[in-house]
Amino acid sequence: MLTLLDCVYLISCDFYKSREADSFKAIGAVMMGALFLFNLLLLVFVFEPYYTSRWGENFIYAAALYSTALYVLVLMPALYVRYFRVTNYEAVLRKLQEMAEGKKILYLVLAHGYAVSSVLMFFTYVFYKGGQVNGWW
Repeated sequence: MLTLLDCVYLISCDFYKSREADSFKAIGAVMMGALFLFNLLLLVFVFEPYYTSRWGENFIYAAALYSTALYVLVLMPALYVRYFRVTNYEAVLRKLQEMAEGKKILYLVLAHGYAVSSVLMFFTYVFYKGGQVNGWW
């Protein structure tokens, strides 16, 4: 599982094309955290009818605020410790390059699939729900 997260970190770093000193490593960690935040907020949005009937109409705003706070106060420091203190970009890349070719391709395909599906599902649901609320359809 950690290898899959490392692959997601690598493709997040590779997304930032200009390789300035260490900025692409920090941008990769932020983008990886954003993928996790997309998944967390998607869960909040999907389970919104259950929460609003139980805790009131304003719960969705509080849940989004708590999710963002969780991202800033817990997830980003955890990613910082993992990818800047415990290990680094070069060690993760070396570990991936030393893997067997079939296993490496499998992890990269799964990581790309996770990244693309996270972004697509989040924005698709947001646009669908926004159109449903605003009367677009």
